[in-house]
Amino acid sequence: MNFFVGFHHPGRAEQVGRPCMLSANALRDRKGDITPGEWMMDSGAFSQVAGEAGFHDSPAEYAIEIHRWSRCGELVAAATQDYMCEPAILDRLDRNAKEQQERTVERYREIKSHLMRLRSDVHLMPVLQGWDARHYKRHIKMYDLPENCWTGVGSVCKRNSTPADVERVLRSVKDFRPDLRLHGFGIKTEALKRPAIREMLYSADSMAWSFHARKSDGDPNSPLAAQEFYDAMMEPTTETPLFSQEAKAHA
Repeated sequence: MNFFVGFHHPGRAEQVGRPCMLSANALRDRKGDITPGEWMMDSGAFSQVAGEAGFHDSPAEYAIEIHRWSRCGELVAAATQDYMCEPAILDRLDRNAKEQQERTVERYREIKSHLMRLRSDVHLMPVLQGWDARHYKRHIKMYDLPENCWTGVGSVCKRNSTPADVERVLRSVKDFRPDLRLHGFGIKTEALKRPAIREMLYSADSMAWSFHARKSDGDPNSPLAAQEFYDAMMEPTTETPLFSQEAKAHA
C-alpha cells in the first residue's frame, strides 16, 4: 500500500521527506512555489461542503490550481471535488445520496475537461461516494470508470471508529470492480493496521498523527512527527509509537 502523510503547511512539506497529502485549501492563497517530493492534492471537499455547502473554486478554477501546482514537486494525483454522503451532511443540506453522487460526477467531468484544455497530465482522481454498498455500486456505474483506474473511496473517514465498517465498504467496491486501485481518504491508524483493509487499498492518506499531537501537547505541524508516523504506517505490524522522544524534543 502506498501511503501519503497529511501535512498542514505546504511550505514545509520538503522537510517531511515522505510522500505527502496537501490540501487545496492550504494552497489557494499561496503566492510562492513549494518544493515537496511526491505528493497528492486533496480538494478540501469535506471542510468546504460541510461548512459552506459548496466549493470555493469552480471546476475551471480548480483545474487551473491543479495545473499551477503540478510544476512543484511530483504531483501524482489530485482528488476531484466530491460531495459527501454521510447522513448528517445529507440531513443538513436536505439532499439524498443520489443527488450528491450526481453532483460529484458532473463536477469530475467538468474539471477533467478543463484539465484537458490546459494539457495537464495530472491524474484527476475520481471519488466514489455513498453510505452503503448499494450506493457505491451505483456511483461506479455513474462514472463509467476505465479499467485499473486509481479511484478514491469517500465517506469512510467517519467510519474509522469501527474498522469493520470500513472493510465492508471497501469489500463492496472490490467485489463489484476488483480492478480498481482504491485510495482511502483519512483512514486512521486502527483501520490502517487491519490487514484486510490494507490488502484492498492501493493507497491511503491520514493526518492522525497531527490529531494525536493536538491532544497530547505535541506539535501538530512537526515534519519529524509526520516522518515517524509515515514510517510507522509502512511497518504496521510493529509497535512503533506515533511520537518518539526525539520527535517530541524537536517539536
